[in-house]
Amino acid sequence: MTIKKSQNTCCKIFALAMVLSGLSTFSVASSSDSADKKHFRIGISQYPTSVHRSFFRQTVAKYALNFTLRQPVYFDNQGQLQCNSCISVPTLENGQARVVNRENGERGIAVTFRIKPDARWGDGTPVTADDFKLYWEIGRHPDTGANRSSWFKSIEKFEVIDDRAFTLYYKNAAYGYNNISDLFPINSKLERPIFESDPGNYRNNTLYKTEPTNVALWSGPYVLKSLTTGKEFILARNPHWQGKRPQFDEIALKVIENTSMMEANLLSGAVDMIGFGLQADQGISFEKRHSRNYQVVYAENVIVEYMDVNLDNRILADVRVRRALLHALNRDQANQLLFDGKQPPAIGIRPGENFERQYQFDPERAIALLNEAGWTTLKKGIRHNSKGEPLQLEIATASGNKTRELLQQWMQGQFKQVGIDLRIRNQTARVFFGETRKKRLFTGLSLQSGSVYPYWTYRNIFHSSAIPTPENNYSGYNRGGYKSAEMDRLIEVQEAALLETEFRQAELAIEELINEDLPSYLMFWKPRVTVIPRNLKGFRTPRFIGTSYWAEEWRWE
Repeated sequence: MTIKKSQNTCCKIFALAMVLSGLSTFSVASSSDSADKKHFRIGISQYPTSVHRSFFRQTVAKYALNFTLRQPVYFDNQGQLQCNSCISVPTLENGQARVVNRENGERGIAVTFRIKPDARWGDGTPVTADDFKLYWEIGRHPDTGANRSSWFKSIEKFEVIDDRAFTLYYKNAAYGYNNISDLFPINSKLERPIFESDPGNYRNNTLYKTEPTNVALWSGPYVLKSLTTGKEFILARNPHWQGKRPQFDEIALKVIENTSMMEANLLSGAVDMIGFGLQADQGISFEKRHSRNYQVVYAENVIVEYMDVNLDNRILADVRVRRALLHALNRDQANQLLFDGKQPPAIGIRPGENFERQYQFDPERAIALLNEAGWTTLKKGIRHNSKGEPLQLEIATASGNKTRELLQQWMQGQFKQVGIDLRIRNQTARVFFGETRKKRLFTGLSLQSGSVYPYWTYRNIFHSSAIPTPENNYSGYNRGGYKSAEMDRLIEVQEAALLETEFRQAELAIEELINEDLPSYLMFWKPRVTVIPRNLKGFRTPRFIGTSYWAEEWRWE
């Protein structure tokens, strides 16, 4: 089969699509002229599937809830832990963490956190240690289906010292012991009776679902005032917030699933800012046309565009096919054509890191691997096996994201060059995230993005115990169904490493195994793109925690 590495026709079509996306013009009203000084409106592209921190699975939900709920610690732009609601970050050096001997003779570690005395819920009552303990209990209970349940289970004991202090007892004396950035307070006076009465149905009975506007559920600079399912959140200033007083009385998060319509809403004055949903190329195009009144902010690349692979699919269960798919994709071309050079290929787990094995664009190698796997016969340009079955795969993502949909179409063209028939099966964000991905209902590939953080561990992503099933209430992120005894062993070695050198050594071995087995594809590094009016001041671009985290500092000038 003849391979055209320079696919001119495909390139021209997509280049034209990108040009056309920037042709629309609007009469732009300056934000300083039209904005309500006490109200601020933000466009986001998706509606969160849940507002309970234990149950959502979307980056947009983190963006929305950063306004209303804060964890004790967070990562600064250098990847170092800083205190938010705690007084100081515990370390072995300052004595707030200590290695202990467990009853079974193994080493564990005890870590003590103290909460700031001014931390309060939206009704003025104090945030207590028991509020954090409840979140731990929900996270580790086998019937709740909470996110990251494996991390909560790594803590065998949660000791409440007093209302403002608690100690976590980890099963392993492991590096990253003081990273509790996934531990949030849940108002125990309100939620504990609901949880304890029926843990299996807690996600349906929680006040975060039945009464989410109860101000006592929120402890950030804002509380949730009202919501319209699928359309809008209204946030109101929290009068009991002890940090910097926000300038805006209310912030509205308006869901506009079509990113082209989101731009139109911004230019017409329907929203003041685009907070979540734009891709890098769309930001670049917008910046070229509207830089006078708006600034496009690109947060550093810690978000990765990736594809999960359903390994129950007989075709994709063959690692030769999985490797062929990557060799068939000219990701450097996609970066230039679709992303204007802003989304480089991900060839390592973190930006700037490279795997030892590289899957460069090599269609001849892709064809060789497919032939080895038995896909040897071409019929009307599509490969078939000896049984006459076509090499056909499906790919799914959330509909409405124009750039991601263009990426899928580009992948279709690339795969067709080596004889693979890729079918696009997109769904609304609520169905895709709330059902299809959660319950592993995608048949082939699913395309989405996620964040990469320091102290990253892989149990909840690639350990065999993290495969979502009805029995574990679909908790866990191993949505491809990857099972590897060696991966399980390496993850357990990493979790037992106390020194950074040991942790990194195990991490490198895990990452190389990921790159060998390809249970998931890392595709591109992508920046967080935000469009803000030029007269909005105090806007930060944090690397790891999302641009909505410091909303209390935003102000008009």
